[in-house]
Amino acid sequence: MTRYSADDLQWTDASLWTQFQALAQAEPQALALVSPDRRAWSRAELLALAQSTAEHLHRHGVRPGDRVMLQARKNAPTVVVALAVSSLGAYGHR
Repeated sequence: MTRYSADDLQWTDASLWTQFQALAQAEPQALALVSPDRRAWSRAELLALAQSTAEHLHRHGVRPGDRVMLQARKNAPTVVVALAVSSLGAYGHR
């Protein structure tokens, strides 16, 4: 894993899925996001939904390296799909 830094920021080239999965395993009940309707989502909830969505996408032919297009909104389903696509090693486009 390559590490990067600029100014006071630091990051790696780890995938979205790798980063989120590590956070969810470390602290599953931590707040992950709040929807516009004020629904609070834990890391564990998003992880479970992303895994289920990834299974569905895989059953329908999404494989590593595939490109997946989605209409993105600022909501939990968009985050879940982004995580699912990343977990499969596919690439999301909006």
